[in-house]
Amino acid sequence: MGCQHLEDEYELYLLGAIPPGGGDDLELHLSAQCPNCLEGLREAAESIYWLLQSADPLKPRPAVKSRLASRLAEPARSGERGGGARKR
Repeated sequence: MGCQHLEDEYELYLLGAIPPGGGDDLELHLSAQCPNCLEGLREAAESIYWLLQSADPLKPRPAVKSRLASRLAEPARSGERGGGARKR
């Protein structure tokens, strides 16, 4: 398959940065097990991994951390109130 036009999309695809419908051609290649696209995606994943490993971790501000903790606790609290099955 001719897929040179997809080379710039591998990283964006992995990061979820392609607009809806924009990655259809790449997904078609991947579903067809295109060896070039599979290898390109593997290389892109490795590049992203090493890039993230080289970044200094950031500590969230206390307010952000508190909001995140509250949002994470919400599903557990709503399940306790209703006693029924949780939505997925």
